[in-house]
This record gives sequence, structure tokens and C-alpha cells, in this order.
Amino acid sequence: MGGAVPSGNRLRLDLNSPEFQDVFFRLPVAELKQVAASLARLRELDWNSLYRHTGYNWDGEFLRLISLHPDHDSA
Repeated sequence: MGGAVPSGNRLRLDLNSPEFQDVFFRLPVAELKQVAASLARLRELDWNSLYRHTGYNWDGEFLRLISLHPDHDSA
């Protein structure tokens, strides 16, 4: 990911999906810390870095997370 991305160029995360929040707020502490760390790393990306990744969808200036699957087999 290189150096720090200026705050104006960083991704903006939209975590307001009720489905995402329902799971997020029920996570055990250890998993909550892992998800929070992953979100923090993701937030440090700029859009060009995100565009190079596959499997992500974006919405304007925000990356909207609509669901969270702690059990990887349930996704």
C-alpha cells in the first residue's frame, strides 16, 4: 500500500447498512477487533488502489459495505 494516502484521496466507508450493523455489533470482541483493523486498512487505500483490486464494488465517493459474514462459508 505504500506511504500514507492524503485524507482527501482516501476511501470513505459507508457502514450504515442495517444488515452489516446487525452482524458487526454482535461480533465477539476478538472478531470485532479483526474487522475494525481490516476496515482501518481499507480506509487507508485510495480509489486507484481499490480499482486495481477485484471483488470490490464502489458507490461514488463511498465504499458501501452491505453485509458481513464472519462464517466465510455463509457468504
